[in-house]
Amino acid sequence: MTNFWRTAAPALAVALLLSACSTSGFQYVSSPETNTVFKVPEKWTLFSEDDVFQFRPPEVSPQQEAANRASQWVMAFDGASEPTLTHLFNPDSTEPAGYAKVRILSEQERAAYSLSSLRNEEFEIDKLGRRQQLELLSEEEVSLDGGVNGVNLVFNVRQGSEFITVNQTSLKDPQTRVLYLFLIGCQADCYESNQDLIDEVVNSWTIKER
Repeated sequence: MTNFWRTAAPALAVALLLSACSTSGFQYVSSPETNTVFKVPEKWTLFSEDDVFQFRPPEVSPQQEAANRASQWVMAFDGASEPTLTHLFNPDSTEPAGYAKVRILSEQERAAYSLSSLRNEEFEIDKLGRRQQLELLSEEEVSLDGGVNGVNLVFNVRQGSEFITVNQTSLKDPQTRVLYLFLIGCQADCYESNQDLIDEVVNSWTIKER
C-alpha cells in the first residue's frame, strides 16, 4: 500500500548516524547527518535501519537495497507489546506504529517534483481517493524556518472491511533535493484512542536549520 520500499538513486550516497536517549518517559531519536529528531514513548520499540532493510520484501533485490541504503535513512517504531514491522499500517494494528525517513532525490526526480509528488510520496493518495479507498480527514501546508516546506495529511485508508488512520508529514528542502517524511498510524479506533499521544509524537518531529 505504501511506497516504503521505493528504489532510491544509487549515485547519491549520504553517511547517516543515529543516537537515542531517554528522558521523561520518552526516548529521543536523532540523526545528526540529517539534522532531524523526534521522540516516541520509552516503552515503544525502535527498529534500526538494519532491521528495516533485513525486512525487505522479496521483490526488492539486493542491488535495490544497496541503492536505498546509499541515499536514505529510515527509523521505524512500534507501540505494540509484541512489536514487529508487519504492524506498519496494518488493519490489525491496535497500537500506533510508523517511521521517519529522509531520502535524497535523484536529478531526474528533482526536475519534476511538486506538492502533488509530496502528497503521494508514501501512499498513493490521489489514486486511492479515486478508488474510494481513502478518506481525507485533514490537509495542512507546513512551512519551517530555513525554507523547508510541504504538507501534513491525516487520512483513513480502507483495507477490506477495516480502516487504518494515518498521519503523514511530507517535507522537502528549498532546493528540492532532500525529502523529510514522518508517518504514524494504526487501526482507526486505535488512532482515535491515542490521538493526543500521536499528535505529541508528530509534533516532536523536528528538522534543525543547517
